[in-house]
Parts: sequence; C-alpha cells; structure tokens
Amino acid sequence: MNQSKKNPLVTCILGVICVVLVSALLAPLVKGGLQVLSPYCPVCASLSGYELHRILSRVFMVGIFIFLLLARKTLFAGRAVFEPLSIRSGVAKWFVLGFVLGVITLSLQVIFAIIFDARTFYTTEFTWMRFIQKGIKAVFSASLIGLMEEFIFRGILYGKIKRARSFWLALLVSSLVYSMAHFFQPKDIAPIDHLTIWSGFNVLGQILTPFAAPDFLFESVGLFLVGACLVFAYRYSKSLYCAIGLHAGWVFVIKMDGMMVTRTKPDSIWLWGSSNIVGGIYTWILLISIMLFIRFVIPKIEAKVNGRQD
Repeated sequence: MNQSKKNPLVTCILGVICVVLVSALLAPLVKGGLQVLSPYCPVCASLSGYELHRILSRVFMVGIFIFLLLARKTLFAGRAVFEPLSIRSGVAKWFVLGFVLGVITLSLQVIFAIIFDARTFYTTEFTWMRFIQKGIKAVFSASLIGLMEEFIFRGILYGKIKRARSFWLALLVSSLVYSMAHFFQPKDIAPIDHLTIWSGFNVLGQILTPFAAPDFLFESVGLFLVGACLVFAYRYSKSLYCAIGLHAGWVFVIKMDGMMVTRTKPDSIWLWGSSNIVGGIYTWILLISIMLFIRFVIPKIEAKVNGRQD
C-alpha cells in the first residue's frame, strides 16, 4: 500500500506534540546557556533573567515555525507557505499604519484607565535615556512577536480554513485557538531554583492552571476579540503586514507602559483588564470599535494604496 500521502491532521497533531516535548527539554538548556554567556554578552545577561516559562514559550514559537517550514508540503498541499509574507508594493505603509493604529488605540485604553482611577500615572523610574533604550528593544521584540504570531495564526491557520470553508468559520477557529494559546504562558509559576533537564516539564505541569483562574473568562474573551481584530486587519487591507503592524503596536504599548503607569488595580480588572491589558468590559468595547474602524475605513485606504477608486 502506498503510504506516501500523509494525513495533514495527523502530521499537525504529532508535530505539535513533538514541538511541545522538545521545547520542554530545550528551555532549561537555553536558559542555562544564557546564564553562562551573560558575563560576556549584555544581551545574554538581559535574556538570562527571563522566567523559564517565558523562555519555554519563545522556544515553542520558534519550534512551531521550524515545524511548519519542514512540513509545508504535507500541511499546505503545494501552496506557498510564505506567500502571505511576500514583499509587495505598500508593505511598509501597511506595517506602519497598523503599528500606529495599535499604539494609539491601546494608549487610549491606558489613558482612560488612568482618568477613571483604575491605574496610576507615575514617573519615579522614568528617564529619557531609559525610555529610548527600552523603546528600541520593545520595537524590535514587538515586531518579531507580531511577525511570528501573525504568520502562524492569521497567515497559515486562518488562511488554510478560509480557503476550505467560510470567512466567519476561519475567524472563529483561528481567534479561538489564538486566545487559548496565550493561556500557555502563565503569569503565576512557582520559581525554579535549580535548573535540571526536567525543569521544562515542571513548567508544563503548571501550564493549565490559568484555565481555572477567576479572570479566565475576561482574558479569553478579550484575546478572542484581539484575534478577530487582527483577522479583520488582514482581510480588509489584503496585507498580512497590516495585522503584523497592529499586533506589534499593541505589544509595544504593553512593554512600555510599565515605565510610567502602574498595573490595573485588582478591583478594576473586570472593567479594564489584567496586567496584559486584554480583558475587561471596557477593553472589549475598545476592540469592537477597532473592528468597526477596520471594517469601514481600511478598505478605503486599501483602494488608495493599490491605486483604485471606490
């Protein structure tokens, strides 16, 4: 019997399981290597301070990227896996527009939270030099996160489902998977005092705890709406780079606001969201407003970028 035609679903499931297990093994080695190199490399010194679960999540994302590249012929049936990332006219404009939109909209959320006393403005740790240094680092890391996550969740997952089914089903599934995936980066992990080869599996054992947390509903709905906004950005701009820029802009604000603004007060989380600024009723309203803006304004911009008239 000819077994050359592999089942894409089985390949995907087995591939993800393998990436999870390999990531759990590699994460302690990566952190240990960064600690060894930290006296000689400032970047390594900075990265070595990351918690193990954060390193694990980054290793996992890189592993998924490599897996998709290696398994592209099985998973995508001859389609160019990197087609959404192809460089075309207007790419830079779409990235910048998305980035600016992301920075402005999430900054508004922070500003309103301060006005309504859910967060507090302070400048104790602020200096312009520190702001610029952190800002450069935040732009780079936010852009990398936006690129990788948009390629996986919108460029591949959403695109694959949309080609086979409907737009709304593709939006629903890709946004739901995107939302759930973020709960595999838990914030409250017991510290690992001594790294061993099994430390990554120790982290995996605690990875499901956020699903039982009180703020799970608010964050999951918020993350779903974030995913839906990014799908809209991709669909109505006809460029994945708009979604990448929007995603990067949001991540940039999240990374920078801690310099001048405290995290949300505990009794206001249900309105304004947690420290990741994704949950809360007001944030839902903001995200729905962004979706409406994208739906009715971005197509007009897309027509101008591509030299068409409505």
